[in-house]
Amino acid sequence: MARAGVGYIDVVKAAEALRERGDDPTVDRVRNELGTGSKSTIAPLLKRWRQETGEGISDTHGLPVDLLDAVKALHQRVHQEAETKIQQISESCKAETAALGEELASVRAQLASRNTELEKLEQKLQESSSRCQQLEESVAETQAALAKSEFLREQGDTRITELQGTIGELKQENRDVRQHFEHFQQQIADDRQLERDQFRLTSDQLRQQLAEANEQLNTSVARLESSQANAEALRVQKLELESERAQWMRRESEFEAGQQRQAQALDELRSQLGIRSREAEALQGELASERARNEAYVKEIELRGNVFDRYEQEMLAVKKQLAAVEAENRQVLQDKAILQGQYVQLQKSLAGANIE
Repeated sequence: MARAGVGYIDVVKAAEALRERGDDPTVDRVRNELGTGSKSTIAPLLKRWRQETGEGISDTHGLPVDLLDAVKALHQRVHQEAETKIQQISESCKAETAALGEELASVRAQLASRNTELEKLEQKLQESSSRCQQLEESVAETQAALAKSEFLREQGDTRITELQGTIGELKQENRDVRQHFEHFQQQIADDRQLERDQFRLTSDQLRQQLAEANEQLNTSVARLESSQANAEALRVQKLELESERAQWMRRESEFEAGQQRQAQALDELRSQLGIRSREAEALQGELASERARNEAYVKEIELRGNVFDRYEQEMLAVKKQLAAVEAENRQVLQDKAILQGQYVQLQKSLAGANIE
């Protein structure tokens, strides 16, 4: 149904205004000029105006107006279906984007957990360093005590004549101090070996994590390159299909024009059939041949229409594949950025551990 306020007079005024500006009055242009109305209402009114003014559709190549209107209606329907499919694909992309956002949050949580573990390892390294420093201070104190004992022993040697009764006790004390020092020195060596083993284990773990991150980064780069190659191949295939589709449309137009020319020739033969009775048999044979050609043309047009529909479906499939590849490219780029961030963080952590 027409909208309120849109009538034949309005369509005539809009078409004449477009004609004065040098534009061809089409349904879409008239609708834009009016700012209201539906195409189903404007189309018959515009057709009536053309019939009354005696204007035909420019550049029709001898095709009927009804056929062109039908082709335009088919084109509009295909355009609307394409817009609907594009909207569906857009909604699907939004859903996939939301899912990727959740996955990104999960990866960030894992990265935060790894950062926490690295902080714990750094804290352990600091504690180990503090313990080593304490052990070194104890060794220094023990060495000072040993030096003092040596000094006392030297004094005892000078006074050996006076302290012969107590020299045995001093020697025993000296042996006790040496044993205590050796035991303490062995304990320090064991503690240092334990700290070195822990530090080596931590460094190996960090190096292994760094190697895994490098491997994941290389894999992501390879996936990105493969996805880009697939996307380029799909784009080339899309261009080829569009070119082939245009060729089929041109051939279909040529066949339709040929069918009309054959129909005109058939009409001429029928008009001459009464005048040239002597050529009746030859004309009947030619007429049968022309009918056979027409049927062959009709069948070929139907076959080409089926091929055209198949190419349309293949083109839609290629568009979907292209959208999927682009989404995969975006995912691979996000993964690459995340892995690069992890790689940089692990390098910083390893450099900090080596410095300590």
